[in-house]
Amino acid sequence: MFSGVLRNVAGQPDLAIEHIKTSLRLSPCNRTPGPGLGAAHFFKRRSDEAAAFLLASLEQAPSFAMTYRLLASCYAHMGRLDEAREIAKRLRAITPVVVPTVIPYRDLECRKLFLSGLRLAADRSTMTSIRRLAAIFAADVAGCSRLIGRSELPGHVSHTCRLLRADEAARRGARDR
Repeated sequence: MFSGVLRNVAGQPDLAIEHIKTSLRLSPCNRTPGPGLGAAHFFKRRSDEAAAFLLASLEQAPSFAMTYRLLASCYAHMGRLDEAREIAKRLRAITPVVVPTVIPYRDLECRKLFLSGLRLAADRSTMTSIRRLAAIFAADVAGCSRLIGRSELPGHVSHTCRLLRADEAARRGARDR
């Protein structure tokens, strides 16, 4: 089972499906594939199959946040935005973090697919909260950087600060119009 999960993380959904199905066939105790099989089908862009496996996984483990994230992203890519937003709402009952900052998927295409759908499912208030948290984090890091005498921020923090400044400038420009 875990080999299939690792294959998903590595961006190998075909192998993930094969390994998870083998695990289910060999293990008499474990009859539920968890979200791994749903994730693999999602990354293969088989949304209907992915949604079915993810829904079954939610029945088995209703408090596992990643399943909600995958299902919300899947529904968003299927064009079922109302359902995607409902799943995101249910996710918020478990955790305030709808769009996580750390994504386990190493394959860039898988990560883009996952995040683009999840962002569609997350409403404006969620995205605003994320921007606020990012701004607080960037300000804290910048303050710490000044306190310890560093003139240069680490690359990822510097990039975050640039994005936040550009986002703020765009919002100011929209308000001025």
